[in-house]
Amino acid sequence: MTTQPFALGSPEAWNGGASVIANSERLIRKEAPIPTFRENVWSLAAMAPPRKRGQVCCNFDSIPSRFRLPVKKAVWLLINEGKPSSAVRRGSTRTKKWVEVGTIVGFVGHIRAFLRYVAVETPEVRSLSGIVSETMDAYVGTLDGRASAGHHYTSIRLLHDLTADLHPSERLKDPSWVDDTVFLGDRGDPDNATPPLPDAVLTPMLLWSVVFIEQFADDILSARDAINGYVPATVQNSPPSAPQAEELVRAWRKHHGDLLPWTDTSAGGLAMSYMCFMLNWATRFRRGGLDKRLSQFPELVVSDNPSCPVPTPVKGRVHGKRWQANGLDYYRLAAHKTDLQSACLFLLGLNSSMRPEELLSLEATTFQDDGTSRRVTERVQAPDGQVRHLLYGRTFKGQHGVDGTQRADGVVRPWAITELGATVVGVLERLNGRNGRLFETVGIADTGRSVESLTTSTAAFNLKKFVRRMRCLAAELALPEEYDFPEDAEELMTLSVLRRTSEVLTQQEIGGVLAGAHQAGHRVPDTYDTRVTEGYGGLATQSKAGRRTSERTGQALAKLVTDTRQGIVGGPAGDRALEAADLAAAELELVDPSNLMTPVLSKEWKRITKSVGQSVYEVPLAGGAHAYCIFYLPWSACTKEGEEPDIAGCKISCPNKALTTDSIRGLQQRQQELETSKQGATREEVIRADHLIDAYAEQITDSGLPTSAPKKMGRKPR
Repeated sequence: MTTQPFALGSPEAWNGGASVIANSERLIRKEAPIPTFRENVWSLAAMAPPRKRGQVCCNFDSIPSRFRLPVKKAVWLLINEGKPSSAVRRGSTRTKKWVEVGTIVGFVGHIRAFLRYVAVETPEVRSLSGIVSETMDAYVGTLDGRASAGHHYTSIRLLHDLTADLHPSERLKDPSWVDDTVFLGDRGDPDNATPPLPDAVLTPMLLWSVVFIEQFADDILSARDAINGYVPATVQNSPPSAPQAEELVRAWRKHHGDLLPWTDTSAGGLAMSYMCFMLNWATRFRRGGLDKRLSQFPELVVSDNPSCPVPTPVKGRVHGKRWQANGLDYYRLAAHKTDLQSACLFLLGLNSSMRPEELLSLEATTFQDDGTSRRVTERVQAPDGQVRHLLYGRTFKGQHGVDGTQRADGVVRPWAITELGATVVGVLERLNGRNGRLFETVGIADTGRSVESLTTSTAAFNLKKFVRRMRCLAAELALPEEYDFPEDAEELMTLSVLRRTSEVLTQQEIGGVLAGAHQAGHRVPDTYDTRVTEGYGGLATQSKAGRRTSERTGQALAKLVTDTRQGIVGGPAGDRALEAADLAAAELELVDPSNLMTPVLSKEWKRITKSVGQSVYEVPLAGGAHAYCIFYLPWSACTKEGEEPDIAGCKISCPNKALTTDSIRGLQQRQQELETSKQGATREEVIRADHLIDAYAEQITDSGLPTSAPKKMGRKPR
């Protein structure tokens, strides 16, 4: 079915055969069928990106029939016209006019529950207009938890807004709290309020996740490859016949003796699938029944050990102990693979700060909008000569509404990751690479079937199981207490908590405001721009490093503003220094209109530093001169991640360094000191001094700054 040009407010839109999706701007998958208004189950797949799984249908069948038509009209309006302007204006910063499919489906679910309550409690009410505010209050009062009540409250109020222009009998009356803001902050925790993992949970998660990547991965993948190498001619779903059982048992006795294996997994019993695998049997029996055929073999004994080890070596160790001394169990391999994937998920999420949907949709190859493709990771050499790693995926935020750029599969963007993060991606490619996705539902054997990426709920469930299994393994191996999890650790195993932890850890580093904004995708597009969106810049108040260095960086930023007024700024980070200074001066003008750069504004400089979103440091040079470090963590030439810049030992050439005319004076003085030091020095010392003199000369030349007295820039005062 094709849609016609959209005409708002057209009564014909609600005729029985009219299209549910009349606004062509809402279409993403034009090949998907579009339901008609008369149907009571509306599939919104045509509005859903291909990555969406399930939850794309609005079902009106279970809505009481007397309320069904106006609710369908309200949902039609929400699909094709978006939220009413009054609802958008009244809402919080997260309120948008155009909402995605999942939100629409959730809205229908909330309204269905509300109207079924109304039908039971007040059966005399025959239309939406007959529902009184007391009934709404009573319904909200039955809900558990303020977050749940807030979601339902918001949906009821939206139904009121959507039906405001319908026939009077189809309008929902004002709730008693229609203009109240009491619930606006209780519709689920905003991202910035989600607590990060406490150290007692983060420490064992890191220990176990890293050991899975570095120690256990090869063991698990070797066992997986061995099992995948078994390709029987036939897979039989029915139990074995007597001749089949006899033949299988005789073959087992010939190669493995009279001890039959058994397993305690699933339903338990004799390990027939394992026996077929070990014998490379032409027929794999998927159902049991072998024990009923064994009466003629009284000499056979069933093992009292449920272990069914795959015959591949186990080399991985944790705290010096082999983690599976008897080999990896055939029936537990799916759990091991799931745990390996969970460890990868945790480390990659912690590295990248990706949103859950972005993380779970990662693929081995990312296709650009121009049709070209690139691997999911890239090893690059930064301007400072150090090796960096980038992760390529897609971001979906803002891609659902007609007021944004409409792309079904999101927008390609990079994230910065560590070398460990790149190693994790390599493990995932070995684990799931044949199917193209990095994260998927795991089975014992890879069958080449069509797979889909994990859902957030399944990923969280797997993380909880990871915690439980590692708690048991820590006890079994008698590991130190740092490998053990507290009792409530499972409650924190969600992808939102993981992302929040990543953000907070990033914010706690020097330069964390800008780095965190980059990782979270909350910054302007220019690679060199220092501005970040409001919210993530403010996270520096929660940063240990931000609290520790705010005064220091504030003072440096204040001097930078003054220096840019008095002289030219150049060097590798000269443009970024000018941008930061301009932004800071504009902020200062709001609190100091005379723009006198008063030193007493120390508290304001701290605030301005966070608002600018850029860490700035003074770099001491010879003769009391100084340069500036416009800190950007991925390009830092003096630190490893997680350390503070070594300002005293600042590298001669660093992409983060900005030079002033005063800096040039200091460098020239240092050159003179080195020339003087060559007198009476050893040959090696002379060579070293000449090398430094040449390096300083190159830096002075590359800065583009004059080597004479400072030249005024001639900027007009703000």
